[in-house]
Amino acid sequence: MAHSNDAEDETGGDESAASADAGAEGAGDAHRVAPEGDDPLEGDLLPILSASAAPPRSLRDRILAAALPRTFAFVTQHEGPWLPGPDAPVAIKELLADSRDRLSTRLVRFQQDGGLPEPELSGRRAFYVIRGTVRQRENGESLGAGAFRDEYPPQEWRADAGTLLIEFCEHVAVGNAAVTHESVAALWIDALPGGRVRPLEGGDDGPRSFLVLSMSPGSTLPSHPHTGIEELYVLSGSCTLDGRTLVAGDYHRAAAQSTHPDTHTLDDGCDVLVSLRDPDQLARDAAEV
Repeated sequence: MAHSNDAEDETGGDESAASADAGAEGAGDAHRVAPEGDDPLEGDLLPILSASAAPPRSLRDRILAAALPRTFAFVTQHEGPWLPGPDAPVAIKELLADSRDRLSTRLVRFQQDGGLPEPELSGRRAFYVIRGTVRQRENGESLGAGAFRDEYPPQEWRADAGTLLIEFCEHVAVGNAAVTHESVAALWIDALPGGRVRPLEGGDDGPRSFLVLSMSPGSTLPSHPHTGIEELYVLSGSCTLDGRTLVAGDYHRAAAQSTHPDTHTLDDGCDVLVSLRDPDQLARDAAEV
């Protein structure tokens, strides 16, 4: 953008006037002063203002991309900061914080024995133990790797050093109940060629469902739409999704009303923890309260 030179303005005399006139002429109409009585929005000034207000194409594309809802989100095991929790030995990595739908998802890691932090949202909490052991403070119930807990209201838990879990919270009232699924107790169901599922909680009649999807090497999960948010956490193995390779420890989220392309496993197959949310069921549950 052309601009006047302050040093030239300080020279004074006819020489400075000539310089100012030359600068104004070289800069175009951007420095023209409208004659007294003229409407400053008439003539050449309005196109100049309009042109100067328009951002460059590259900047405009970035603004539009940021404003549009993200269909897919990925957080690899090496991305995102681990923040200190309320207890010194606990570290937390935020994966989802959705204030509109009142959802949160986070990884919780224990460097030493410590308590599971209070959930970010009051309501329902579900967690899956990826490795290590957690124990309920009140009755000593112990859950090991592969165990899933869905509870309302949230209970107090402590974990051994080295424990890693993924926690899902939502601000909904689902009754005073707690459900626990151990990895050895839940049944596997053949769901598709080369794939089987282990339902953890929810199902067709619940507002939020959790399951483990196990796919054999070289298998394909066909393209499918989502009515609500779908979250994936890779427990073991690897797969390709939307042109990206996901490995153990990676997280992926698909927005509501999005469609997943075909997902392919690699030579080692893939086990994935899946969270599915049904907004229509949430609306029906709310209407019944």
